[in-house]
Amino acid sequence: MTTPTWPSSVGGDADLIVAADGINSLLCRKYAAAFQNAARNAMEWFENVKRYIRLEPEQLAYSLLTRSQRVSHENLRLREIGSSRLRT
Repeated sequence: MTTPTWPSSVGGDADLIVAADGINSLLCRKYAAAFQNAARNAMEWFENVKRYIRLEPEQLAYSLLTRSQRVSHENLRLREIGSSRLRT
């Protein structure tokens, strides 16, 4: 296995800045895509709200909380466990 090495040119610091900028851009695109996807899912939920408005209050709340797919059933379960521990 080879150990990665940084450029050893005279402009080494500049090369590091360019590399860091590239990593930053990649991360920004990744997170921007995740937020855009969540926003798209939420928008579709609200566009079809007539489908959900007839649900029982608990089901409606669950659907609303999970509409963007950023909050999952497992995540809600863990939150409930955590909040029940705070109440006792």
